Amino acid sequence: MTMRKRIFSKLMLSVLFAAALFTFTACGDDDDTPKVEDKFTTEYTFTADFSADLVKTADVKAYVLSPDGTLTEETITKEKNSWTFKGSSIPDKAGVMFEFDAKSDIPEGNYKVGYQTTTTVTCLNNGDVFSYKSENSQHSFTVPSNRLVDFYVTSLTLAGEVDSNGEARVTDGSNIDFGLNFIVPRPIFGEGGRL
Repeated sequence: MTMRKRIFSKLMLSVLFAAALFTFTACGDDDDTPKVEDKFTTEYTFTADFSADLVKTADVKAYVLSPDGTLTEETITKEKNSWTFKGSSIPDKAGVMFEFDAKSDIPEGNYKVGYQTTTTVTCLNNGDVFSYKSENSQHSFTVPSNRLVDFYVTSLTLAGEVDSNGEARVTDGSNIDFGLNFIVPRPIFGEGGRL
């Protein structure tokens, strides 16, 4: 073999060795790719549409609990009502509890009292929907004026939660403390007075 062929052979061998080394080094860098950390947030929406007769014949109080634990009290005077909350971490929960009491001096007659509600709970991870749950409810009753006092004295709760795994749920609100210290809980709306 000539001198040129030996040099060329050694040069080619060096190039192949360098290419192989570069290939293995490049593969090793794949493991160093940074991973996106989980960032969970939550969104809650509660809507309650009350019948005109309900607003006319009942005093309605709402106890509103946001995901950060803030509790507020509102007097409901309109038919359409809505609350939206955003939470910054999981687990968390939110809800609205309504208490109904008959107004005084209600004119005689029959009243259509009822509601339509929607509860929506969403858990997001880095802005993308991770889990979602929505539930609707609707009830209507015809109640004579002389039974309204017994019929009301009730409550209605809209509630939701997101657990530590990011699972969204609509709940009955039994695990939420609305800050009310009652000895006997009020029956659910529609069970009062046993029509």
